[in-house]
Amino acid sequence: MSDAGTRAARIRAALTAALPDVEVDLQDESHLHRGHAGAREGKGHFRLVLTSPLFDGLPLLKRHR
Repeated sequence: MSDAGTRAARIRAALTAALPDVEVDLQDESHLHRGHAGAREGKGHFRLVLTSPLFDGLPLLKRHR
């Protein structure tokens, strides 16, 4: 498994352990950032979308927190 794959697996495991009934959409977008300042190798850039009943009815700001 690649470093990004291992990192993604750790992120996914931590989120599913902390939030019951969460849907995790985690996409590695590191390749889009390769060469940018602070990300020369392009590692560690992910797009994350979480869906959980815990967020139902909360205002946008509270859902993002």
